[in-house]
Amino acid sequence: MNPKELANLILLKIGYDGHPDAVDEVARIIAESGAMPQQKSSPDDPFEVFWQAYPRKVGKGAARKLFFRLRCDKYLEKLIEAVNEQKKCEQWNDSGGRFIPHPATWLNQERWDDEMPDASARSTLQIKSMTQADAVIKEAVREIQRIKDSSASYEWDGGIKTGMKPDFQQRIFQLNDAILSTRNLKIGLS
Repeated sequence: MNPKELANLILLKIGYDGHPDAVDEVARIIAESGAMPQQKSSPDDPFEVFWQAYPRKVGKGAARKLFFRLRCDKYLEKLIEAVNEQKKCEQWNDSGGRFIPHPATWLNQERWDDEMPDASARSTLQIKSMTQADAVIKEAVREIQRIKDSSASYEWDGGIKTGMKPDFQQRIFQLNDAILSTRNLKIGLS
């Protein structure tokens, strides 16, 4: 409840039918006095349990509304289990968590029902021929080169390149792993 709603409630309760600006004036007084009751979240609050488990802390109000509108408190365990599983997935771990959906989006799209790909199936998923394997390797090599050629990939101090940013280092490691895995698959395909 905001100060204006509280002011309306108070004026209705006392039967005041006066000037419409009275609501605004009472709301201002309430807001300035700090008389608004503070809603404290409890650790027993199911939304707070979800919020603490979810890794991206944005749009809390929208997420709270959806959480209760969708009655997520009824299957909180399933949500927490899904969040913990998805925290391990590649999409959520790439680029410092940049691709983790906002919590309200995750709730609205019922992403707790998403099927997580098996880690071993993920690497062999699309590679069924030597030509495909070569294309995957070439693209990974090109992406590594783009990262190395981009000045945005590096940390700078007074115009001097001091080292590669950790996100880009991690991506190069991932691409190198993909190249090695694909080369091993190529051996298996031949």
